[in-house]
Amino acid sequence: LRSVLERYSAASLPPIPPNPEKARYGDVLLRRVETLFDGIEQIGNAVRSSKPLAMESVGQMFGFLLYASKYTTKDEGSTLFIPKFADKGYVATKLGHHNKESAA
Repeated sequence: LRSVLERYSAASLPPIPPNPEKARYGDVLLRRVETLFDGIEQIGNAVRSSKPLAMESVGQMFGFLLYASKYTTKDEGSTLFIPKFADKGYVATKLGHHNKESAA
């Protein structure tokens, strides 16, 4: 990127600043408190709709939206197909009575 800017810039570019010093904070102990689905009611105001909405239409200009729905499979090994997916998405499933999440 810098070489392209230098090629087309009338003024010379300033020198590249040095990398900032790194600090060590020690070990961080993480423990599972709950899953996203366990605490969903505490996250914020839910917008309910019969179809997925664009982020801008619900006042969300950045970040992410959580779309939640329940589906009953027709048989073992059913395939979830999402035809128009614009950005990045994760699919989490609740299996049986467990709060096991799998991302795809």
